[in-house]
Amino acid sequence: MAAGNKLSLPKGFVRNIRSLSREAGKRWLEELPQLIVSLETRFAISVGLPFQNINFNFVAPAETIDGRKAVLKIAPPSNDAEIHSEARYVRTLDGNGVVKLLAERAEDRALLIERAVPGKMLTDLYTDDPLGAVDVAVELLDTIRMPVPENLGAAVLLDDWFANLERAKGSEFPRRYVDRTREIYSRLGGAKSYLHGDFHLENIVSSCDDFVLIDPKGLIGHIGFEIAVFLNNFRWWLDEDADLPRLLDAAVKKFSVATGISESELREWAYAHVVLTSWWIFDEMHETYENEVAQSDIWVI
Repeated sequence: MAAGNKLSLPKGFVRNIRSLSREAGKRWLEELPQLIVSLETRFAISVGLPFQNINFNFVAPAETIDGRKAVLKIAPPSNDAEIHSEARYVRTLDGNGVVKLLAERAEDRALLIERAVPGKMLTDLYTDDPLGAVDVAVELLDTIRMPVPENLGAAVLLDDWFANLERAKGSEFPRRYVDRTREIYSRLGGAKSYLHGDFHLENIVSSCDDFVLIDPKGLIGHIGFEIAVFLNNFRWWLDEDADLPRLLDAAVKKFSVATGISESELREWAYAHVVLTSWWIFDEMHETYENEVAQSDIWVI
């Protein structure tokens, strides 16, 4: 990327940054081209055009001077905690089911991460075999599952995410969904593991003859939440499939058998995940909210 070149960014990404970070986000977007140029020098890399599906972080392919494929990821001012938590997570797992961290510039909220090649997502590879994608996810979940490391330091806590629902009371966000979700979490959320935190089909990609995870949150919480993220994204992927109910039942059963968590509890976790993420949209990007919380009803039995 040549210094001074205008950076072409996806419109949805720009809209999200301005919505979340306001004036600070606007300044960050203006300064982003020069920041990328400085990181090219610091990391000895060349950076390509950003990926078109980015939402809340700048992410683009990069290449080191010795030809190694990489990805440059830069977080906006609103995302300090998550980008540092991601760095700790990939550093801790050190390539065990997750891409490796190559370099970090904490003050710039910038990470240089190995690029998975060929990097095909499960949604691309398993269009004709959705339950095959579930099998890959179940095996990978077993690979990355781990207790909370000692001396981890500051970390993102699932407890805090669900405690934030308290702020929904008194708002126009539907109270019955909040009350049910808080009850579910108070009953099921006790045991804690070190989670990827965004475990879904598009974050599981092919790497040589295997699969690895990208874009972790580095979250401390119950493994049921990890599975819920996958189940809801699996559901959204297959939303137009007439066979969706059977496929969801089969996916829930596969995770239940693999983890020992009952199918009913996994459905409750999936319900709670939809409510939590819907509240985030309602609270932080209200202008884009479209009653997403009603999607949680599919998990009610």
